Amino acid sequence: MATPSVYTGIESGFSSNLVNVRQLEDYLDIFEADDFPLLQEVGLNSYDREITNTKFEWQVDYLLPTQDALNGAVSDTDGTEITVDHAEYFVLHDVVLCESELMRVVSIDASGDTLTVERGFAGSTAATHDNDDVVYRLGPARPEGSSPGWARQTAAVQPYNYTQIWDAFAEVTGTEEALKNYAPDDLLAMRVDREMQNLYIVMEQALLYGLRYQPASNTGRTTGGLDQFVHDTNALGDAALTYFDLEDALEDVAARAGKTNVPDTLWANGWVMRKISSFATPAIRSERTETVFGNVVDTLLTNFGTLRIMYDRLIKTDRAYLLDMDRIMCGPLSGRGFKGFQHDIADTLDDSKKERILGEYAFVVKGEDGTNDGVHVIITGISTTT
Repeated sequence: MATPSVYTGIESGFSSNLVNVRQLEDYLDIFEADDFPLLQEVGLNSYDREITNTKFEWQVDYLLPTQDALNGAVSDTDGTEITVDHAEYFVLHDVVLCESELMRVVSIDASGDTLTVERGFAGSTAATHDNDDVVYRLGPARPEGSSPGWARQTAAVQPYNYTQIWDAFAEVTGTEEALKNYAPDDLLAMRVDREMQNLYIVMEQALLYGLRYQPASNTGRTTGGLDQFVHDTNALGDAALTYFDLEDALEDVAARAGKTNVPDTLWANGWVMRKISSFATPAIRSERTETVFGNVVDTLLTNFGTLRIMYDRLIKTDRAYLLDMDRIMCGPLSGRGFKGFQHDIADTLDDSKKERILGEYAFVVKGEDGTNDGVHVIITGISTTT
């Protein structure tokens, strides 16, 4: 015979020891961060070309450079040879400006990156110069009746990436499917949805940090993301992020790619967003209220354009990404967009219902070749305490 627990006192429908009635709602709250804002902004089908191979390329070309730098100091005022980083940037009779001195190019040794020049050209004063001083091309001063110079062109670069297979698997047993569950009528559909959320999150992390890889054997290839292609990485060395750091980065992009090509969005985690909101704290002026405190900055006006500030918890705490969002893209291999493949007991004889979600996608980062500074910037080494 069982020995029941007996409670005395006033009869009640509820006590701390006994629940006579239990009511369970038909919805399950899932308290978990499942956002992937960068991938959502980019879109899974934003690449405007069909990808028909697991390795695919795009093109980047450049204008002929109009300036270079000295590769060695000029320590006298009468020497006629100067060494630069790239002699091929110059043509015969070019007038060049280094600090306040004009020089005229008399001959070019491309193999040694050496220019023979006429010093103190056009009445300017010959002077000494430091290593890495900028040398500006002012165009050729050709004699009347001279022969034309030689044609030049820049080599187009073909960055490339690989596609990556993304998949997930969801399953319910026959018994689970027959039970009245705590939430949806279709338990498998709920689990598929959760798996898709997880897939989107890992895809966004690959968009940020992925490196392209094609192994020699069939062990799985990966697609490269921003860390693969963006070459301009500004390392702050654990210093606090400032407004001027962002303006410096944008100014560098404007100088090499034009003001119209500077990034339009800064993507950052919560710490960096709080830091940016603190930039303006001393200057905030608002209507007095006793119940509101604090400020939020979601847009920065700079000398090089307007910068949106976007939150992404998946970005590492000590970094931020300055991106031109029109040039970040994603696309599927032809016919390989996400699909669900469902099997039940009639297909497998297993007492379960299963669905495999599978797609093959790759990322495209225009404006970058992975070797030279382009139109996007990664800021690293941001202090996480100041």
